[in-house]
Amino acid sequence: MCHVRLTTVEPYFSPSHEDAIQEFHILLKLDSGEIKLKDNKLDQLRLMHIGTQPVPPSLVKHWKKYFPKMAYDTDYGLSESTGPGCVHLGIENEHKVGAIGLAGFNWETNILDEEGNPVRQGDVGELVGRGDGVMKEYYRNSEATAKAIRNGWLFTGDMAKQDEDGLFFLSIGKRISLSLVARIFSP
Repeated sequence: MCHVRLTTVEPYFSPSHEDAIQEFHILLKLDSGEIKLKDNKLDQLRLMHIGTQPVPPSLVKHWKKYFPKMAYDTDYGLSESTGPGCVHLGIENEHKVGAIGLAGFNWETNILDEEGNPVRQGDVGELVGRGDGVMKEYYRNSEATAKAIRNGWLFTGDMAKQDEDGLFFLSIGKRISLSLVARIFSP
């Protein structure tokens, strides 16, 4: 049993990064000497798994300095795709730190341009997915549903690219960048 008590910290990431915040909090305590590996049974930890959002590669690399034998895994997903699992990294791909992974079980994924056409491998476009987990609709909001689900694809609003091994990497989300622009330029 781990003797480290995880407490909340000021969010350095968005609220959806709660798991990453906990790992970051442990790292701060290890770096400061407040937690000592020899005084705790942290060697029992076997997997750092972060769901929903990718973790900054620097955080994973920092974590691996303390826990080199611990595996790392992540899932990407949205509420509209029944949560994490639309894209899954898998511990066999942890050498691709920063990737969100490959299409999950029973999922099909692609990256499309603004016209809805597939982009070339390595080019940035919008990550889309389809599978049994895609929502049916936004409740009483057919307009938002029509924007999010087109030709059977769930448009995530997240910009991504795919590497030579087929793994997906996120860029800044389209919705996030639009929100930031609105804040910068609104009176």
